[in-house]
Amino acid sequence: MIKHTLFAITLFLSFTFIDHPLSAILIDNTHPQKWISLLSKLSLTLFQSIAWLAIFFIAIRRKSDRYITHSYSILGNLGIGIVISFILKVAIGRARPELALSGGSLLFHPFHIKNYFHSMPSSHAISAFIATGGLIRLFPKKKVFLITIGSIIALTRLFLFKHFLSDLVFGAWIAYWISNASIIEMVKGWIWTKIKGLKFSIDP
Repeated sequence: MIKHTLFAITLFLSFTFIDHPLSAILIDNTHPQKWISLLSKLSLTLFQSIAWLAIFFIAIRRKSDRYITHSYSILGNLGIGIVISFILKVAIGRARPELALSGGSLLFHPFHIKNYFHSMPSSHAISAFIATGGLIRLFPKKKVFLITIGSIIALTRLFLFKHFLSDLVFGAWIAYWISNASIIEMVKGWIWTKIKGLKFSIDP
């Protein structure tokens, strides 16, 4: 509950006081480079792949149901994150920074299908922090390092003018919720039971 409260407070402060001034400064003083965009896309894909493959291969090597379940849990979380992100993006309809700061009066356009009204939440932040959470469970002593990597990946979207800071905070909050929500764990547990029912085996 404390962590959710901190997320809520940070989201409120970012949305109310930081979003527009910070994005205005970035837009006025920085110029997105193609390599940043490429880095943003590749780093997220690589980070997700490493998170899943690391746990999956450890599962194979140790012949552990716990780790194989965890690898499928991360995949399930990433899939759920993508779905939730898309639904919220369309439902909220927040304009991306460049459009919002261009002088237009329409900052929110709920249920708009155009990408420039899909700022909140950041799907990159959701995916990056879901992968981060999965790796932290496996390597708890590397928590600070992993959170730093996830944060850097999410922040690239800020420097590309694709999101406001609160979009990233909201994405991180959703990722945390997905990784810890009991109802989602129940659904994943049911799916894993069905997979095991197909006599899937990690034995060579």
